[in-house]
Amino acid sequence: MTASVQFRRAAAAGAVTLVLVLPSLLLQGKPALLLAAWIPLVLSPLPTLVTAWSAGAVPAAAAAAVPAAALALLAHPAVALVFVVEFALPALLAGRLLARGRGWLQLLGVPAAVSAACLLAGAALLRAGDPQGVAALVEEARAAVTAMAEENARTLGLDPVERVRYRRSVEAAVDGALRLLPALTLAHALTLLGLNLAAALGLAGRMGLDRAALPPFGTLEIPFAAAWALIAAVAVYLLDPLSLGRAGLNAALILLLAYLVQGLAVLSFLLQRTSLPAAAKAFLYAAVFLNFPLLAAVLAVGLFEPWIQLRRRLGRPGTRPPGRR
Repeated sequence: MTASVQFRRAAAAGAVTLVLVLPSLLLQGKPALLLAAWIPLVLSPLPTLVTAWSAGAVPAAAAAAVPAAALALLAHPAVALVFVVEFALPALLAGRLLARGRGWLQLLGVPAAVSAACLLAGAALLRAGDPQGVAALVEEARAAVTAMAEENARTLGLDPVERVRYRRSVEAAVDGALRLLPALTLAHALTLLGLNLAAALGLAGRMGLDRAALPPFGTLEIPFAAAWALIAAVAVYLLDPLSLGRAGLNAALILLLAYLVQGLAVLSFLLQRTSLPAAAKAFLYAAVFLNFPLLAAVLAVGLFEPWIQLRRRLGRPGTRPPGRR
């Protein structure tokens, strides 16, 4: 690929990314239009991911630099840095891993872990440099959520007792989110990456990209040792809930997130054995995430797959579906 072609691809990808990012700035302070700003922002890593896959790391980095520079000028340099770490960097890493034909564990795990680690490290550095400022920001966010809860309670017409219970439940949820910040950050990074990977793979044929080296998602398998790590994390949380309990709980949730991904891989394996159209399969995946019992069932399947070996049992004769080796 010539330098001029790389430049044109980088410029086009940067322009598309900028168009996807701008609504989040232009629609700030307009809750009614929040969804209109959120959807393009979620898909903003896609041009960087596709460029890294097809053209290389340098054009992808140049493409990501365009919206980052715009955010630095129009908003704040810190906003641009968050965009790079949260959106651009994992997309670039995933694109290069796709180009090298890496498996699903690396493709999902490495970019999401790097992004989450950078975000948490930045938050830790910010807290160490200005603890009072960070505490004030946390309290401001807590007050905003509490005010939103009060407004919702009035809208729902709750009586005073129910209103107090509702407010306390919201405050408990905020406290829980702060305790589980590492696990939630990784879950956010993994979800964002997964959505953009799905979009990139869906567009691969139309864009002339070869995905033959990537094995089917249904073959993804979590190492069996993760089960022992999950048992250890739960034991740490139960035996020492005060000092090490937070670390144990976050580790357990991160491992459960990995098993949820394995459950989705089992679901993908089962759906590939059907003749359902792509739209119906997409609807089923969406239903899993919108329905907690279904989500819990998929998690349970992923958690017990090393022992159940469902994919191995349902594999066609003469093949060896993934399983514990």
